[in-house]
Amino acid sequence: MDSLLSEPSARSTFDQRPEVVDGIDIWTHGIPTRPYDIVSQTTVTNWLPLPGMHGTTSRIVDAVRQAGGDAAIVYNTHTYRESNNTHRHIYVSTIERAEIAVVQYR
Repeated sequence: MDSLLSEPSARSTFDQRPEVVDGIDIWTHGIPTRPYDIVSQTTVTNWLPLPGMHGTTSRIVDAVRQAGGDAAIVYNTHTYRESNNTHRHIYVSTIERAEIAVVQYR
């Protein structure tokens, strides 16, 4: 796959650095400054039962490892709330979605 993304958050910025989680680079601002190839693109979804809990980053790391990549470029994120109404209760979940490109360094 091509190593260029057209989304605004994935434009090259040389002063940006990735967040490194368990040896995987996660680029939320900018793109890798070394040569790379995109091996796949996917959407990572994380359901959060309580506001303020985090876990999307670990799901991104899992997706990168599963695809055999070295890093992820996060180019679109979206957080929203969803409710489920039963006869007695209303359950509300916070859902985070991140569209990522899994990259492999050359």
